[in-house]
Amino acid sequence: MACSVIASPSFTRIAKKMHTKAKAVLDQAVKAVAANPLLGEEKRGHLAGVFVYKFQLINQETCSPTS
Repeated sequence: MACSVIASPSFTRIAKKMHTKAKAVLDQAVKAVAANPLLGEEKRGHLAGVFVYKFQLINQETCSPTS
């Protein structure tokens, strides 16, 4: 189940300032989530239905919410 990706202005601004290697890792994560939107852990309670995909970006764990 693939979906289209729409980048918010704040995401675009931050991604624009990233180094080349970090952008490559971010692009892989975005492609993985676009290919499978249910990738990652599902939140509980009021946020049920929202999934969070965690990935490593420059030795730091980063979260990407999906739905």
